[in-house]
Amino acid sequence: MSDTQRLMAFLDNSPSCFHAIANLTRQLEEAGYTPLSEAASWQLQPGGKYYLTESVRTHCLQAPSARPQGLCWLPATRTGPASR
Repeated sequence: MSDTQRLMAFLDNSPSCFHAIANLTRQLEEAGYTPLSEAASWQLQPGGKYYLTESVRTHCLQAPSARPQGLCWLPATRTGPASR
């Protein structure tokens, strides 16, 4: 399946922002991402893959492979998913 076909399948299965978040969460978990809680202290591991869901937004985080000095932050909101 091409990237375009996968995108179209995702959009077809996501008629609302709530469906999109549920589908994205499933895909992240299948890809090995770990959920984070806003209320908990985060113990990020170098090279770890994490995500945070709040209301109708999902944020994907990836700690760098070396010392965790920063994060790769890819937000997706109700107005549309991030295109990165």
